[in-house]
Amino acid sequence: MSLTIHQSGIDAAINAQARGFAGVTLNRVDLYNGSSKIKPLTLKGVQVIEPSRIYVVAQDSTTDVYDVTKMQFYTDGGVLFATAQNDDGSIIQSKAANATLLLAHQLNLSANPGTVAPSGDVSIYAPQATESLLGTAEIATQSETNDGTDDRRMVTPKKLRAWWDTVRSWGNITGKPSTFPPATHNHDSRYYTEAEMNTKLAAKLSRSGGTLTGNGQITWGAGSEVGYIRQRGKGELQIGSDDLIEFMETDDNEVAVSISCNRKKLTVYGKAYVDSNQQVFADNYHPYADKLTTARTISLSGDATGSVSFDGSANKTLSVTVKDDSHNHTIANVDGLQTALDAGTRQATENQRGQAEIATQAKTDAGTDDRGIVTPKTLKSRLASWAAGLFKSAAYKDAGQADGQVALIGDPATNGNTAVIVSSGSNANGHYRVYSDGFTVQEGQASAGSNGVATITLPIEMNNKPRYASAIVNEFAIPSSGQRDALSKTYAAYIVPNSTGSSVQFLFLRAGQPLTASFTWKVTGY
Repeated sequence: MSLTIHQSGIDAAINAQARGFAGVTLNRVDLYNGSSKIKPLTLKGVQVIEPSRIYVVAQDSTTDVYDVTKMQFYTDGGVLFATAQNDDGSIIQSKAANATLLLAHQLNLSANPGTVAPSGDVSIYAPQATESLLGTAEIATQSETNDGTDDRRMVTPKKLRAWWDTVRSWGNITGKPSTFPPATHNHDSRYYTEAEMNTKLAAKLSRSGGTLTGNGQITWGAGSEVGYIRQRGKGELQIGSDDLIEFMETDDNEVAVSISCNRKKLTVYGKAYVDSNQQVFADNYHPYADKLTTARTISLSGDATGSVSFDGSANKTLSVTVKDDSHNHTIANVDGLQTALDAGTRQATENQRGQAEIATQAKTDAGTDDRGIVTPKTLKSRLASWAAGLFKSAAYKDAGQADGQVALIGDPATNGNTAVIVSSGSNANGHYRVYSDGFTVQEGQASAGSNGVATITLPIEMNNKPRYASAIVNEFAIPSSGQRDALSKTYAAYIVPNSTGSSVQFLFLRAGQPLTASFTWKVTGY
């Protein structure tokens, strides 16, 4: 996990010492999941193990559920001191609804830009376990186990066994009769005897199967809504009322099925029929036909013609012929046609597509025509001519020489890899030089404030952060001449991490204190 000490935190720590306090006090940590802030937690304790190591503790016993990927620590004055997160942005800690988040982290500082004061208690205790929250609990005594009123302590198997051996003893069971049976009683005629029950059960049909004898009928409903299941006649079983389902045996011992619903009848008697007299699957009836008895012809008419014979046995392809001059299309009927026509006739410009003429070699060399296009051949010829005459008409000099001479890095006579100064200049922020390979040199002078911090705005912005930055102090702010020998003139210049391609920050310290000084700076990079 990486830790970033912010400039605001450095300033707060230095200012706290400057005002005579033991150091800045950290009292809050904000939890984040990605860029979304989850919640703030008050730090329970801060312990300074050594100047470069700080131990912080926080706790969350709510039912909130979240994952922590970043933590930001703040001082009691609301100043952002440091940010901690994994380099790959992965989860640092997770919290479940029935768990307590115990946050205990050691902040390792790469430098000691001030002092952090200790505060609070860094001891960590898990919360009391409840039915909805994970935590710790105390083991109940045997007396508390036997009493059975404590709902916070936990019982061990040993104490539970001792309690059970006591309560299950016959002598410890309360409310039992002193004699058995406890009172004289009789079973009168309201109860069946065993013999009576056996007789009744013997007349019942077994659940595992059996035979019913005689005619019978099961009836439900009343009036017009009556329904029944009954046997009627030879081998006939009827189910229903007016809408009848019949299973019967005919005189010649054939089996017939008759289903009548609102006078619509399905009869199966050797063969299957619908509507009383229509045989199913006969030559003139195909309820699930895979081929039509008579093939049908599908034809097209109008501006298109074509036909195909279809009997349902296979897929068919219909060939279509569109009659000549049967209809017309306008340009507007064809999507994108007008745009394509316009692009093929208008002159190409910087703002619209169109036609363009290929520039001649003479126009390419002159470089004044802004309507023609250059081919790779004419461009290569132009570059070859320019390169051939460049070094013949100019003297070779080192970078930064007088105007009219080619400024180079390196000796072209011995090293073909040279870089030419393509621009140079100065403004209120300093001087700069830019070479043909993108390398940039910038320099100037500035002064650090009372907090030892100086922010340099570069003369020109670079594409990347500076690759190298240095500063040379010109003078020191000495309190008095009598103290000159007592103070060391050594100093440290730090490059603050939040430098960018357009600005650089320096921090000057001497003997651990901010240094007010004027200095000369130099920055290089791409």
